Amino acid sequence: MKLKNEIISQAYYFREKIKNSSIRHVFHTDESFPINHCDYTSYIFTYHLLEIYPELSIDIVYGRAIDDFIENHLNHTWIEIEGFLFDLTADQFNKINDNKLTEDIILQRPFRAVYAGKIEGQPHYKLFEEYQRYLTITGFPEEDEDYIDILRDQYHKIKST
Repeated sequence: MKLKNEIISQAYYFREKIKNSSIRHVFHTDESFPINHCDYTSYIFTYHLLEIYPELSIDIVYGRAIDDFIENHLNHTWIEIEGFLFDLTADQFNKINDNKLTEDIILQRPFRAVYAGKIEGQPHYKLFEEYQRYLTITGFPEEDEDYIDILRDQYHKIKST
């Protein structure tokens, strides 16, 4: 349980580091953090955790919400570690226009800036259907070295803010 509490503390710490950094320039988006930053934030937070706990097994989870009120679908990304869910960007759903969200997401508002707790206590699987999952074991085996270099570079920029 001590490790879980340390990771929860790291989630709050790292969320503030990202929020106060210039990281949004990496995402090729004009949106301000946290809007449209969930994928990269999940990866960079995973990188951060693996720097501290190199043997940690982390799942990067992709969820999709679909309903009759949005044209296509809405994707969201978070991480899971041994039955715990960590999401540093869920509060973007407080800021995104209603016409781009599902009715269930709108009704779930307000979202917290950080979700860090047991999976069953979080709203994610009520709002999103999992469509992809990447397991990281001692690194990012499914990512190419160029992407890892970008993560490493951005991670050091974030840590220095």
